Amino acid sequence: MGIFSGLVTGLLILAFRLVIELPLSEWLPGGDTENFEDLPRWMHFALPIIGSIVLAAIFYRLAPATRKVGIVHVMERLTYHQGHLPAKNMWLQFVSAAVAILSGHSRAGKDLRRI
Repeated sequence: MGIFSGLVTGLLILAFRLVIELPLSEWLPGGDTENFEDLPRWMHFALPIIGSIVLAAIFYRLAPATRKVGIVHVMERLTYHQGHLPAKNMWLQFVSAAVAILSGHSRAGKDLRRI
């Protein structure tokens, strides 16, 4: 069981990295997956807003019970539900994290300080 869970975890991590790195290597200048700095100034402002709109649309369409994501939700599931995480929640966390990273949310604070 340990080998199986390690293999599945490794495949999910690989899938997440590919979902993030392949589009960024195509979209960002120079093909560098961390080159948000060379984007035009207006993109530093617009990209996180566009990502926020996409995330809001995704979360708006879901039932409140399915919208729960994040560390607090995972800890609650570990404490009260023997670690069972519903598949919809798992995929929501996967997709919403990918959208947030692709739209520069992890870089937004640094980039806005430069403007």
